[in-house]
Amino acid sequence: MKHFKFNFLINIFIAALPVSLLLQSCAPVSVRPPSRTIDKAEIVHMVSSLREQETRVNSFFSTGKIIFHENDSESEANILVVGSKNPLRVRIEITHPWGRPLFQCVVRDYEFFLLSFTEKKLYVGLQGSVPPGGFSPGRLEQEQLWGIIRGYPAPCEEGRVASLKGNQIIFMDHEEESLEVIDFYPQNNLPRLISFPEKGISVEFSEFGDLEGIRYAGNVRVIDSLSGTVLELRLRDRTFNEPIPEDLFNLKIPAGFQKVMLKETIN
Repeated sequence: MKHFKFNFLINIFIAALPVSLLLQSCAPVSVRPPSRTIDKAEIVHMVSSLREQETRVNSFFSTGKIIFHENDSESEANILVVGSKNPLRVRIEITHPWGRPLFQCVVRDYEFFLLSFTEKKLYVGLQGSVPPGGFSPGRLEQEQLWGIIRGYPAPCEEGRVASLKGNQIIFMDHEEESLEVIDFYPQNNLPRLISFPEKGISVEFSEFGDLEGIRYAGNVRVIDSLSGTVLELRLRDRTFNEPIPEDLFNLKIPAGFQKVMLKETIN
């Protein structure tokens, strides 16, 4: 196993949260090109299904693997993710495959706190405070990030919806620019790929499960075309809509850790 890239992960979490991205690496699923666009009634049904799934999950608990791909290298660690929304709360723990803690991160609305055990530092910042370079999921909105860690994309809340080819819908602004593009599997209309053209990020969803009507992807891949990196999440154990104590979204800071304000880090 190759050495896990600690500095890269710091950039990921500082850039990203309120949430962290966990995803799996599997070969892209081949999809036969459809022969027709989606009619208006089908579009309404697809968007309605996405919104219905969005309302089904208010909290979740997941464990699995996080994998970082860059060029021909690959780094892997264990991950635990706990999340709740309204208001947004997320806790992420990343540990070495042998069990040693690497990172703990807590997100509360637009604030995040990241403990780096390798550096003995506590990073504190706000969403949108994105360091230069590296993978920057902080370019995404809260709803988009929630869809990634929950394992099911959330549809855009604004814009006109259209279909320019089969198995695909596009949310466009008043100038007809694409805000969000969602591709579906032709056999079951589950979301296969969501793209954010302005942000240079796309997310693949595969290996879906169904738990009492809650659909979720077991494997998620976040592809950043600007940095050429891929984050893959393999989340296997999931629990939905159980009460989560508020205390879980607090970090215990070990003695001797240096506090670093992200604004100071960026400047």
